[in-house]
Amino acid sequence: MAGARKLQGEIDKCFRAVNELSEQFEATWEKAENAANPNQKEKFEGELKKLIKKLQRFRENIKTWIAGTEAKAHEKQLKEYRRKIEVQMERYRDLERDAKTKAYSKEGLDRQARLDPEEQEKQEKLDWINKTMEELRVRIDLLEASIVKKKKGSKNPEADQKQQWILSHKKHIGRLE
Repeated sequence: MAGARKLQGEIDKCFRAVNELSEQFEATWEKAENAANPNQKEKFEGELKKLIKKLQRFRENIKTWIAGTEAKAHEKQLKEYRRKIEVQMERYRDLERDAKTKAYSKEGLDRQARLDPEEQEKQEKLDWINKTMEELRVRIDLLEASIVKKKKGSKNPEADQKQQWILSHKKHIGRLE
């Protein structure tokens, strides 16, 4: 009876510790993901490694309790906590693999080719701006060519209109730049 209460106390203590470490892991994970410079990211990765080591120790305890006969009443809950730890371990493994990938290796170059959604959206907008500016430049060239062609004659109201268009296009190009 006393052994069962002691085991129950150890299991509860383990669950509280796993919950606390998981929360710390999540907070540190967010910091690592949002780190501005590589030094900060490395620091947070080191903290994550320490947290994972602690979680792995608790995972070993949980595995021994699952394998034993004393904690059969808590087996479902023990398996849930073991899985929770394993999920954190998988996330850390992926982070570590990404950190160890060399920038100019085959995997590193493939990863650079895949842009994140924000970068992709930014690139699409830049492409649209460049395309629009090029179209405006072509229109300016065409308008200037038609003005020069018709200048041989007298004062032309059409030429004034085209000159206004040219000024408008140049103003838009200036804004886009």
